[in-house]
Amino acid sequence: MCRFQKGIKVILIKIFDFFKQYCPLIILLIFFSINYFLYIRKACVDIVYMDQIRWVNSDVEDFLENDFNYSSLWEPINGSHRTPIKRMMFLLNAKYFHLNTFVERYIGLFMLVCTGILLYYYYRQSLPKEIKSLKAQVGYGLLIMILFSLSQWALIHLSMGGFTMFKNFLYMIYWGILNYFLKQRVKGFYTLLILVLSIILLTSILGSGSILSLIGTTIIVFIINAIFQKRVDKNFIISMVAIIFTGIICLVFYSRGTDSVGGQGVFGRIEYLTGNFVKVLEFIALTLSSSVLHSRHGEFRLLWFEIFMGLGVFLLHLYSLYTFFKHKFYKKSYIPIFIQISSWITIIGILVVRFAEFGESVGKSPRYITHLQYGVIAIVWILLIKFFSEKISDHNRFGIEKRLIASVLILIMSFQFITYIYEWRTYKDKRAYYEKNRKVALNYQRIEPEKIKYQSGVEPEELVEAFTILEKYKLNMFHDYNSD
Repeated sequence: MCRFQKGIKVILIKIFDFFKQYCPLIILLIFFSINYFLYIRKACVDIVYMDQIRWVNSDVEDFLENDFNYSSLWEPINGSHRTPIKRMMFLLNAKYFHLNTFVERYIGLFMLVCTGILLYYYYRQSLPKEIKSLKAQVGYGLLIMILFSLSQWALIHLSMGGFTMFKNFLYMIYWGILNYFLKQRVKGFYTLLILVLSIILLTSILGSGSILSLIGTTIIVFIINAIFQKRVDKNFIISMVAIIFTGIICLVFYSRGTDSVGGQGVFGRIEYLTGNFVKVLEFIALTLSSSVLHSRHGEFRLLWFEIFMGLGVFLLHLYSLYTFFKHKFYKKSYIPIFIQISSWITIIGILVVRFAEFGESVGKSPRYITHLQYGVIAIVWILLIKFFSEKISDHNRFGIEKRLIASVLILIMSFQFITYIYEWRTYKDKRAYYEKNRKVALNYQRIEPEKIKYQSGVEPEELVEAFTILEKYKLNMFHDYNSD
């Protein structure tokens, strides 16, 4: 009994020490998780939307009738992206939860928490060892504030966040594997094999347009590593060739049968961009500004302010890259650069694929914010490393530079506060809009198909077909949850 009591006492002491050491981190995770959860409960409506309408028509009935061809999950619908896991999550939701879109939102929240914990681990590993845990966790507060930002409201409202947050979590794990490989903490054939299989696996099960950023970032960082580490031996060349070959094969395999860049093709889009160079610059500025401050899509009353702010964000990107390589922060971790390059590839992807059709404001669309704000996380991360790593050898230079970095961090935090406040002030308008669409769906039989106003980009016939299937199987807005 005495040994048992001592064992319990030791365990309780360790638990107490853990909470004492990571108290700020735990408080931050709990606070932003509750804020995110409350936003889901207050602002969102159980409704299928956008691509989900097409998935209802193409997949749901066969899946529920056990007549579903699982290989079709890999096939793109209407020539769009391949998203096998995303569609599978949707179908499992239909089978077990009556297509309750709140389920996917809660999955997104859980994956955000997991990503937040993993992000802190990477972040802490990148800081000097002498930095106290409390300081590191205080600095991390801004990173997690961006990670849980309500500027990504579109993914939350349209229940796409579950897949996106899951995908980003797997990407973060992959960045960790790649980081270990490049730093050669683990050597040998098996490490390369794990990296190659990770690329193949992520391409196969996740798909989506962001696979380009994953493969592109991997190749670019391999080249950067060769330049700055100056270790281009036989094994490294073999590894680079293997990664580039795997990436190209995966991209070719993924893109077959898709029409992600429209009828013009890639070269047609590039030609269009070069002929609209000024608007391209405006697109980049507006996109970058929306990554740090909430922007009302389509409203241009603050156009020049947004362009000016976008220029400031661009300069911060350049400064953080310069700082990262000048001070050789890559010796600690490459991960900040991974997510920064990935963010820029996403911007280029939106530019090539969407700009010609939707114009220079398309980059401000909140559905892209989740990917874009990772670039801001990278900036803040690098600035925090710089802030905590400065040596007090030159007091004047140290004081000025550190104060400037602190000012930038406070400014970014202020923009995040504005975004949180704005979203909480306007959530009722968004909820009212989706409630209106829900009522249209519930009364679709009383409305002539051509007069149904539910969502642009979806034909009335597709809507009627989807609503008929949902009503037949008592799914989503047609299900009475009180009867369960």
